[in-house]
Amino acid sequence: MRTFLMHSKTNSRQQGSALIVMIFAIVVFFSLAALLININSRSQQSVSYEILGTKALWAARSGMEHAIQNVLPINQPAALCTNGSTTVIDFSGVDGNLQQCTASVVCASNFVSNEGMKHAEMQSTGTCIAGDFRAQRIIKVEVKI
Repeated sequence: MRTFLMHSKTNSRQQGSALIVMIFAIVVFFSLAALLININSRSQQSVSYEILGTKALWAARSGMEHAIQNVLPINQPAALCTNGSTTVIDFSGVDGNLQQCTASVVCASNFVSNEGMKHAEMQSTGTCIAGDFRAQRIIKVEVKI
C-alpha cells in the first residue's frame, strides 16, 4: 500500500504540469494564427500596390501617346511642343480601369541635333489613387520631328 500512495502523489504533481504545457501550446497556436493573418494582410496590400502601379504605368503611356499624336498628327505637318508646357489628362470620366488615374505630360525641351533634325523630349507621369494607396510611374520619350 505504501508504494501506491507514493505513486498517487507523483501523479497529482504531473497533472499541474500538463495544464502549463496546454496553456503554452494554446499561446503558441494563437501567436501563429496572428502571424498568418498579418502575412495575409500584407500580401493583399502588396497586390493592391502592384495593380495600382500597373494602372499608373498605363495612364502614363496613354498620356504620352496623346502628346505624341499632338506633336506628330496624322496627315498633317509636325508641330513642336512648347518648352515647359504641361498637359493634364483626367481619366475619371472614361469607362475602364483608369478611372482613378491622371496623366501629366510635360514637354521638357526642343532641340536640333547635329544632323539638323528637330527633337522634342517629353515626360509623362501617370498617377493613380485608390483610398490610401497611391502609385506613380514616369515615362520619358524623345521624339524626332
